[in-house]
Amino acid sequence: MLKAVLIIVLTLFFACNIYAQTNTTSIKSKSHNKLTGDFWIDYFAIKHNPYKDSIDGKPVKFYLDHPKVAPIAKNFYKGKYRPSDNDSTSLLLSLCLTNNAEIRPFYRWCLNATIEIADGALSEYPGEPALNYVIKYPKEFFGYMDKDKSGIRYKNWVQIIAYSGLPSYNNITFVKKYIVTRLTANCSNCTITYKHKIQKLATDVSKALN
Repeated sequence: MLKAVLIIVLTLFFACNIYAQTNTTSIKSKSHNKLTGDFWIDYFAIKHNPYKDSIDGKPVKFYLDHPKVAPIAKNFYKGKYRPSDNDSTSLLLSLCLTNNAEIRPFYRWCLNATIEIADGALSEYPGEPALNYVIKYPKEFFGYMDKDKSGIRYKNWVQIIAYSGLPSYNNITFVKKYIVTRLTANCSNCTITYKHKIQKLATDVSKALN
């Protein structure tokens, strides 16, 4: 009898111990996805401070206080909105095509951040707006790419554009011509440097399709 009681006690002890460990792990996991004051910390280990961070030479606070910046973009920065495979994400990513040059860098930041975290179903969403942004603002795009000396940003954009639903994507020659033609048309006073960049982008996207 005593032996049976001892077994029950030990079983309960270990069960409680396992529960405590599991519960602690859960709490730690949740702690990576929270808002702390003006900081956004999530499981991607991204930290933001709108007073210190800057986008295109302006503190992020400028964009968060701007009356014309869409609430969904502000919420994305604050960690209150997480992109997923839905219409709201399509809306968020399409904002980078705005004609408002003052706030466009913030929308581009949202698009780039989504490209960085995109996987699974979400990876189907950034490609089209990324391609449309590059076509509409080629010089701005290349300037943005040049700011990242590691080349990782450029590689990410090339990969996502390759899966953007390019017309006749299985025809490499057509894809290259399509990209060169569309970007060149919107590249005002396009220097030889930009022409080379456009050709390289068209080639890199074509290679990514293989």
